[in-house]
Amino acid sequence: MNKKISKLLFLLSENSRITTQALSKKIRSSQQSASYLIKQLSKKKIIQNYNAIVDPIKLGFTNVFVGLNYLVFDTQTKREILGELKKIDSIISIEEGSQGADLILEYCINNLSAFNKIHSEITHKFHKSIETKFIFPVVVKHKYPKSYLINKNNIEEIILCGDRETRRLNEKEMTVLKELIKESNITYAKLSQKADSAARTIVNIKRRLEKNRIIRGYSCILNYKKLGINRQLLFLKLPSIGIKEMSKMLAYCLTHKNITELIKVIGEYQLCIVFESMGKNHLINELRSIFPIKEYLIVDIDNIVKKTYIPENI
Repeated sequence: MNKKISKLLFLLSENSRITTQALSKKIRSSQQSASYLIKQLSKKKIIQNYNAIVDPIKLGFTNVFVGLNYLVFDTQTKREILGELKKIDSIISIEEGSQGADLILEYCINNLSAFNKIHSEITHKFHKSIETKFIFPVVVKHKYPKSYLINKNNIEEIILCGDRETRRLNEKEMTVLKELIKESNITYAKLSQKADSAARTIVNIKRRLEKNRIIRGYSCILNYKKLGINRQLLFLKLPSIGIKEMSKMLAYCLTHKNITELIKVIGEYQLCIVFESMGKNHLINELRSIFPIKEYLIVDIDNIVKKTYIPENI
């Protein structure tokens, strides 16, 4: 991956609604060239899709991580299971692993009772083919830039979930939000048609969703395998998590260019760190030399099958 494409992917991951004019200036290219590069990357499925970063807690949702292992490994059975999981709207993320767990799911649901009902139905239907490895409710997420793409340290973060007041959306706001979830780089003209409203109204609604911190940004999902990016989920169990230890961990992750998320969870492990790098670099030894890690689980991710931030049919 050359520097121009790497920087372009970084910029799109930070703001998938950036104009080609602004993008071309940042990568020092013509607008026509920037537009062509984006089309080619999408055509080759290197950019898999564009999505709005939405804070689920603001809409009253709760997130839960689930790890699954296959009990049978034939291609047809796995395809059938993935097909069923993709249809479930409350499953907002499906990642295939090659080590640590076979599948990592993320549910986004109204409450834990709803989660238990949906997940129980899945495991009952495929009881001969899959087993649940772990279930971790999400407390809070710290999302960081993909700074390894431009070889700079992280300097910003987006905090999702956590303790937030919920907000009820009106019909127009809901329509605009749904369309941005499906395709974050949708034009205002198309949004105007979908919502049956004037473009100026749509712009104001979008700004209001951003101001109220429901939409926290716009990003894209990359094909890590095609790009040669190593993606790992590191679940950590610490002997004690005090204010000092957590502050130190947050500061460490904020300035580490290869850490793209820190997620606090409830369960056997207390933290999940998302680590991405060009090549087969590893983080766990570095972490163990700095922090008193009692146990850990490393999940190597091969493929992202599905990824959004809240259910499309909210």
